[in-house]
Amino acid sequence: MAQQKTTWLRDLLIVPLVVGLVVAVVAYVLPKLFAESKQISYSIEEPIAYLDKSSIGSAVVTVNNLTVPEVYAVRVHLWNSGDLALKDIAVRFEFSPLDNNFRILSVSHNTNPAKEFGNITEQDDGNYSKRFIYQLLNSQDEDTIIFLTTAKVNLNVYSKAEGLSVKAVSVNKDREFKWYHGAIVGMLASALSSFIEMLFNLRKRRVKKQVEHESVE
Repeated sequence: MAQQKTTWLRDLLIVPLVVGLVVAVVAYVLPKLFAESKQISYSIEEPIAYLDKSSIGSAVVTVNNLTVPEVYAVRVHLWNSGDLALKDIAVRFEFSPLDNNFRILSVSHNTNPAKEFGNITEQDDGNYSKRFIYQLLNSQDEDTIIFLTTAKVNLNVYSKAEGLSVKAVSVNKDREFKWYHGAIVGMLASALSSFIEMLFNLRKRRVKKQVEHESVE
């Protein structure tokens, strides 16, 4: 009888704990994970040398009436990785050169979808950066930007809007990293199953105890 009482008390304490955990997850964690979000992601590939000093030698290369010592191509992949469409969103691409003679020679865009993507307005932002206004970026809309520059330098990406997060992604990393959704569902299913089993066992013990008590009487 003492062992049954101890087991009953243990279940009595565990059940509210499990219920509280499930309620907390449902009320606070899940809404945050599955809430619609505003997010821009980007990846920057290693610059490719189109023309470097070793290959140019003593030759003089002129691009857009500007004499350049080298020409590098920098490829940036930008996409709307959130759930909500972004309208009139500004994105700044800023290089960090050590040489004051650094220049951005040209910029090209390759969008997905290729047609009816929405206007991309370029704003003059000095010699070291470019600023683009995207009229409309639906979820998963993409833009691949190629910058031709006069040197191999670091590039930073900036954007700011209400509720917007900007995420840098490794070139080799999968952009869709949402396996945790399945893990959360599995955890909840397991907790709910354990909760139901404990209630069933608790009910079974109470019935058994009542039958034993009546038989003794």
